[in-house]
Amino acid sequence: MTLREYWYRVKKHFKFSKSEVEQLVITSLVIGFVFSFQKWVVEYVLVVERGLAYWIFYTVLAFIAVLVYKSLQKIVSVLKACKTVYKSNPKAQLFSVLITIFSFGKIKYLSIGSLEFEPIPELKMTKRYKEVTSQDIARSIAIPAWLLIIITALLNPLYSLAKPFYELVRVLLFVVSYSLLPIPGEDGLLLFFSSRWLYIFTATGFITFTIIALKTQYGLVIPAIIAGAVFTYLFLKHVESNI
Repeated sequence: MTLREYWYRVKKHFKFSKSEVEQLVITSLVIGFVFSFQKWVVEYVLVVERGLAYWIFYTVLAFIAVLVYKSLQKIVSVLKACKTVYKSNPKAQLFSVLITIFSFGKIKYLSIGSLEFEPIPELKMTKRYKEVTSQDIARSIAIPAWLLIIITALLNPLYSLAKPFYELVRVLLFVVSYSLLPIPGEDGLLLFFSSRWLYIFTATGFITFTIIALKTQYGLVIPAIIAGAVFTYLFLKHVESNI
C-alpha cells in the first residue's frame, strides 16, 4: 500500500463523532480537576479564581493530550482496516474525583477510557481477515505509545523553554501511562489480552520513559527500549513459558 493510498484511507475513515468529542471533554475536565486540585488552596485559604484558572489550564492540556493519543490510535487502526470508537468510563472517573478529594490531591488516579474496534468491511479484503484480530488491536494500541515516546524525546529541547509545554508533556505521559494499565475500561487491558509480550514491552518501556522524563526532564528512548526488552525477555522466559 502506497503512502497516497494510506492517506486516502485516513482521510475517509478518520473522525470523531459528536458523542466521542463530548466524552473527551468530560474526561479532560476530570483530568484537569485532578491536576489542579492542590492549586485551589494557598496557605489554607481557598482561592477560587486561582483554582478555576488552573482547572481550565489543565483541562485544555488534558484535552490536547487525550485527543493526540486517541487520534494516533485511530490513524494506526485505519492501517489495520479497523475503525475505533472512543468510550469513557464514568464510574472510574467518579472514583478518580473521589480519590483526589480524599487524598487532598496527593494521589493522582486518571481514567482515560478505551477504544472499541470494528472492521472496515471494504478494507478487509480477504475472508480470513473479515473480523478484527488480536494483532489489529495490539498494534493499534502499542504503536501510538511508542510513537509518542519518540515524539516527546525529539521535542525534549523545548521542555526548558516554555513551562506550559513541559506541563503538556507531563500530562500526556500520565495519560498514556494510566491508559496502559491492565484494568477494565482502559486500553491496557485490551492490549494485555491481545498480546501479552507486546503489552509487557510497551507498558514497561513507556513507564520507564515516563519516570526518567519526569525526574530529569530528559526524554530518553534507548533506556525505554532496553527496559521493555529486558522485562519482555524475563516474562517470556519465566512466565509465558510456564502457562
